Amino acid sequence: MKERSSNERITIYLSIFFILFLVVIILLYVFGIIGKGPATVDAVLNQDVIVKYENDKWQVVKSKDYSNYNWNKFRVYEEGKKKGTYSLYTSDNEFYIFKVKNGERTPMFTLDNNLYLGGRKNSDFVEFNKEELSESDTLYISSVLRNNNVSDSDLTNYILGYKVVKDFDGDNRKEKMYVISNVFNDQVNNTAYSLIFIKHGDKTKYIYKKIVAAKDSLNQCKIDLLGLIKIENVDKMQIVTKCSYYSYSNNEYGIYQNKNNNYQLLLYIK
Repeated sequence: MKERSSNERITIYLSIFFILFLVVIILLYVFGIIGKGPATVDAVLNQDVIVKYENDKWQVVKSKDYSNYNWNKFRVYEEGKKKGTYSLYTSDNEFYIFKVKNGERTPMFTLDNNLYLGGRKNSDFVEFNKEELSESDTLYISSVLRNNNVSDSDLTNYILGYKVVKDFDGDNRKEKMYVISNVFNDQVNNTAYSLIFIKHGDKTKYIYKKIVAAKDSLNQCKIDLLGLIKIENVDKMQIVTKCSYYSYSNNEYGIYQNKNNNYQLLLYIK
């Protein structure tokens, strides 16, 4: 058998190297390691807006870019609990989710308070319970309201009131978060309010606070907790809120995080 020349062997080696290089590049692209931009945490808030966490900050995704997320997988959560993992589809700024199995697409529906979580950066939704308020909770809430000059006649007329117990600031100790609002209540006497605050030892840490005269009650939004998110290499929990209006369907959203022992607003969408 005729022995191959040095040039032929070099050509063969280069061809093998080039083929292996192409295979590696294709695999890296398929698994999203290259060619798809920086890793992000993607979140759909209540089927209203898409936000993403990229380069250490939150930002709003423009509606013209929604189609980039079509058929991406998202974990869907309702009222603090996981509903399942589904495929997202957007059309005319409307959001739809489908259960895809054996090529069949089955439309799914979600409740009012929902959050879809996806993206290529590791993140977890922290499931939570909306716990009933005890007598001691009610007394504490009343003292907080008094400190904010809420009249005695409005201390307990909130129509939304619950607590969530979690470690919100990353100190390995659980705190109590209180969510209360009496807006949209016909029986508001003097003061309307929406608040989210955390009892931290003997201190009260506010996340959201809006207090107005009773006559302005129906023009305010009712605050609620939408989600809690943990992001890889970020030691503090991301707190996502939703504020809904009585007279129209638009919602406002906030993302907060404990910084320097206080809860700071990272992004607000209105």
